Amino acid sequence: MKTIHLSPIGGLGNRLRTIASVYNYCVSNDAKLVVHWFKECRKDGLNASFCSLFKPVEAFTVVDCRFADYWVNNLPLKRNLYIPLLVDAVTRRRALYNIGKDELGQLEIDGDATVVTGSQQGEMCRLDKLFIPVAELQDEIDTFGTRLGENVVGCHIRRTDNVLSIKNSSIEKFEKCLDELFEGDDGVKVFLCSDDEGVKQHFVLRYGSNKVVTRRSVLKRNSWQGIADAVVEMWILSKARVIYGSYWSSFSEISAYLGHSKLQVVK
Repeated sequence: MKTIHLSPIGGLGNRLRTIASVYNYCVSNDAKLVVHWFKECRKDGLNASFCSLFKPVEAFTVVDCRFADYWVNNLPLKRNLYIPLLVDAVTRRRALYNIGKDELGQLEIDGDATVVTGSQQGEMCRLDKLFIPVAELQDEIDTFGTRLGENVVGCHIRRTDNVLSIKNSSIEKFEKCLDELFEGDDGVKVFLCSDDEGVKQHFVLRYGSNKVVTRRSVLKRNSWQGIADAVVEMWILSKARVIYGSYWSSFSEISAYLGHSKLQVVK
């Protein structure tokens, strides 16, 4: 049986989407999957191990990478002296670096392969069956979900470094959506998450904390707490019946897919 060594790159949403789609590919193509999960300490990197966020996965192997792995199952870069190229050559793995969306399924792979990508590769399997938050995070998800109640709509407003989200999903467009929502259902609550604390405060002041509920969270992705908060908020968001999401945001998309919620991209 051939083995696919996957190193998912990017933020939380991109990684989960990549893993779930490559696993689906492996099931369909009689391949074993090994996921190499890298912590990134750079400013906008995902600085949290897999095992600190999720319970062990039975369907495939997840390796929380250590320092030596950065020289092996990683993109060949100047800072690692392009050593991954040599490793793939010696192990006779086919090297697929930075492949685009759905490209994996179009290739004929006869043996083992190294795949480094942050793009979805075909259909995803059910995320809630693969990724189960550790007890500490699940407790927070359950507690906050009980506080919200049943009649909940989600809202995810992506700002900071996502230029396309800022350009296409403006604050004014989100305000219009929520104005219409509250006009039609005065009893609904909105769980709003964002990577901009000022945006959260703006909507709470506009509609009131009894209608728009936010959660205090660490917004820095290069800390464990920041990524843990992202997991908690993604899972809470997934419980909403409808999610008003941001354009070009994997976080919005994965939250909706996770909970089988209706996603309405605001643009």
